[in-house]
Amino acid sequence: MADDRPSGPMSTELWAKGGVDPDCPHDGSGRSLQTALVVVLFPPFLGLLALASVALLFYGRAENQIAGARQEFAQATPASARVANAHLEEAIDQFQRARLAVGGGLLGALAMAAAAAVQLNRRLVRPIRMAQSAARRVDAGEVGIRLDASAEGELGDLAAAMNAMASELDRSRPTLLAAAVVEHAPDLVLVVYPDDDGEGDDDGTGGDDAADQARWLVRFASPAATTMLGRPSEWLVGVPIAGLVHPDDRTKLAEILADPEGPAIRSGARSEIRFSHVQGRWVETEVAAADLLDDVNVRGIALHARNLFERRADEEELRHLALHDPLTRLANRTLFGDHVEHALNRNRRAVDRPHAVMIVDLDGFKTINDSLGHAAGDEVLVELAERLRTRVRPGDTAARLGGDEFGVLLENSSEADAEVVAGRILDAISGPVQAHDKEVVITGSVGIALSEADQDAEALMRNADVAMYAAKAAGKGRSQMFRKEMQEAVARRLDLEADLRQALDNAEFVMHYQPIVELATGELTGVEALVRWARPDRPLVYPGEFIGVAEESGLILPMGRWILGEACRQEQIWSSRFSRTSPLDVAVNVSPVQVDDPEFVDMVVECLEATGTQPSSLTLEITESLFMRDFEVKVDKLRRLRRLGVKVAIDDFGTGWSSFSRLKVMPIDILKIDKAFVDGVTRGAENSAVAQAIVKLAQTLGLRTVAEGIEYPGQAERLTEIKCDMGQGYYFARPVAAEGIEAMLRRPRPGPDRGSAEASVTRRA
Repeated sequence: MADDRPSGPMSTELWAKGGVDPDCPHDGSGRSLQTALVVVLFPPFLGLLALASVALLFYGRAENQIAGARQEFAQATPASARVANAHLEEAIDQFQRARLAVGGGLLGALAMAAAAAVQLNRRLVRPIRMAQSAARRVDAGEVGIRLDASAEGELGDLAAAMNAMASELDRSRPTLLAAAVVEHAPDLVLVVYPDDDGEGDDDGTGGDDAADQARWLVRFASPAATTMLGRPSEWLVGVPIAGLVHPDDRTKLAEILADPEGPAIRSGARSEIRFSHVQGRWVETEVAAADLLDDVNVRGIALHARNLFERRADEEELRHLALHDPLTRLANRTLFGDHVEHALNRNRRAVDRPHAVMIVDLDGFKTINDSLGHAAGDEVLVELAERLRTRVRPGDTAARLGGDEFGVLLENSSEADAEVVAGRILDAISGPVQAHDKEVVITGSVGIALSEADQDAEALMRNADVAMYAAKAAGKGRSQMFRKEMQEAVARRLDLEADLRQALDNAEFVMHYQPIVELATGELTGVEALVRWARPDRPLVYPGEFIGVAEESGLILPMGRWILGEACRQEQIWSSRFSRTSPLDVAVNVSPVQVDDPEFVDMVVECLEATGTQPSSLTLEITESLFMRDFEVKVDKLRRLRRLGVKVAIDDFGTGWSSFSRLKVMPIDILKIDKAFVDGVTRGAENSAVAQAIVKLAQTLGLRTVAEGIEYPGQAERLTEIKCDMGQGYYFARPVAAEGIEAMLRRPRPGPDRGSAEASVTRRA
């Protein structure tokens, strides 16, 4: 038979607390149940008895009529048949009445049975089901439920017992919860008690403390003993506590056990105590004690032992996070500075084997973040950090100082050793990196500084930083050793940057324009816009002296926007003043930093719309190096502009890096031949071969060519012979203000500048 008793984690307690033993039958009198059964079943029983009596009455009458009919048949007289027929008709009538009585009685009995079933459900089944439901809810922990105990007899007793059980459980809930917590807690709970009979075994360590501790036995051990000590809790019961504790920690334990009323327990103080593990190792714990000797349910001292392994691992992790970069897991700036300081302190006066600090800064990393997103940038940093870690010597320190800047400490190094390591780092950085399924190429600039006597970490790192900026100024992708004169160069650079910021605010920049002519006809077809810095009380400053600082500081972005806007505005003025068969093109140099800016395309479009310049009148001049990184991203930006009608020219073509396979897919319209190749066109076939090859390449690709830096008539004639389309240089005109271009537009065509030969000596871009 199935057991219908409630089941669950609290079922046994529920029945026991309620005063009901589920395994023993109830021995009460059963009066209420018997009464209920009599009340429910007696009416149907009386109905069936009455039905049987009526049926027997009608059957008796029918039998009498049948007997009379048999007698009449036996006399065999003419009248007998009529009399017998009458008897039979009466018998049939009695049988019909009996059938009706039985049918009606059965219907009545069914009705009374249904009524009895309803009464049975109301008086017996429903209360029992309510009790069953309540028992299940109590078993689930809902100890606040109560049943109606007003009924008399067993059902009332059952409801009262259920309510008593729930009330008892409600009162004992804290105790049950505490027991459940102890049972499932990861910390070990031990209850030890004094063995006053002296039955505990000595642990064999000798000494009064050991003997005294041997008197304390384990009465209870929580299940955590299995995971913490490798021993089941049952095994620990009855074991002397001293035998579980490291010999060096037994004094601490004795202080707790010797004086249960002492301050150590009252204050809740915690002691670090090592317990033995079944595998022979020691488990470090933090123990707190509670004096429960007077508690009748405990009669001992409760020891709460927390495993220190996880806490110390957490503390170690926090220390690691505080001193390491969370992304790359390299040392951070704080830890790196500490390592540098400690290295200097160990070797304060030694100058023959100094320490080297290197600052590594990634070139163009901002472009990756802006074009591919910060997640891709993080992938690049993680990969390069790993490469950096594998390129330094064992015992050296690699760190991420912040952003895209890294630091390396080489202890007991030399200038030669440091330069070798710097070379390995540069080679590692320059390799392709996968970021978001795209291959990116990045370079780095490395500054190196060697420690000096009585130098602190801050000064040494500052010198390495100065050297790094010198490496960037020298062309990036290289290393520089710190020299004292670099301090002056850095100071000048900082001053120049501050002056540039002020110049932007004070509108100290002006535009000059150099004509571009059609070589075959000499017609003025366009101009190249060139910025100049008109510093107060000083000569004009040319771009070569400040563009590099503007790019490194980011000032090239607002400066470039102003240059483009001013050039477009001037083009519109010329278009409105001079009627030409074809518009005058204006070419504007664009820095790679500008193209890397995510808002570059929008900036160009805004300048065109703000000035009303036709996109076909604008040419953007870029350099070959622009395409060395993020080729697809750059191509996409320039294609968007070309779809608007803007033309793109490669400036100084042939002096940088170009892959012919990529050249044919670059969104360009013009190749500008560098002056170095133009100078050789009149010096024989070999010297003019490069310029001629560039012209033929452009013709093959459907591009136009512009020769830069033409200074002599012979150069113009030779370039015309090899089919170069356009030219510019001092032979035609120097860069002039806008009014000078207007004077040229009034002439049919610009004549050659007769002072070109002399001007070439001092020409500046």
